[in-house]
Amino acid sequence: MSRRFQKQVWLVTGAGAGFGRGMAIALAEQGATVVLAGKTIKNLEATYDLITEAGGPEPAIYPINVLGASVTDYDDMVVKLDESLKRLDGIVHAAVRFDGLMPVAGIKPKDWAATLHVNLTAPQLITQQCLPLLDRDGGGRVVLVQDQAALDQRAFWGAYSVAKAGLAQWATLMREELENTSAVRILSVTPPPMYTALRRAAFPAELPGSSAEPLLAARETLNAL
Repeated sequence: MSRRFQKQVWLVTGAGAGFGRGMAIALAEQGATVVLAGKTIKNLEATYDLITEAGGPEPAIYPINVLGASVTDYDDMVVKLDESLKRLDGIVHAAVRFDGLMPVAGIKPKDWAATLHVNLTAPQLITQQCLPLLDRDGGGRVVLVQDQAALDQRAFWGAYSVAKAGLAQWATLMREELENTSAVRILSVTPPPMYTALRRAAFPAELPGSSAEPLLAARETLNAL
């Protein structure tokens, strides 16, 4: 098996389930030390166990709720990453919030704001604070997870669709700004439809097995980076 990410350190948000868990496992399979970030410790511990039981490098668990975290919390995270692991080679922004399909008029203001924050604002804040550490050892990678269904089927997809569109624009902005000043690369990936909690909420009639398993999708995504 390829060990392309041997001795690298990657931060994965939303690592407790779905595509985030898949990416964490896939990175560990290729030799990376993964920092498992998320709000539910039990889920992060389950991902930790899957990685260590398969013989991967021991990951680190970093509990954080991106919805309630402040810029100071992200500053602290960068300091701890630098102190304990001495480097950061990449980030996968896989944390997600999706409250189901509904008309915009029916969305509570606090839910609209929370969805935009988790899916758009938090990736920006985390990336901004991590840029110096990512850039220190020759340039790291920031991986943004897109969702084609949210971009294609905008009606009733609400703040989630708006956030994904904003994420695409933010990625373009960042690539242009960093092109001549930094070796950090901003990458957008669009996994195939996956059998996740989000997919089941959006497509409740879809049968198991009709969409990809997150780990298989993560392995294919990682191989294409």
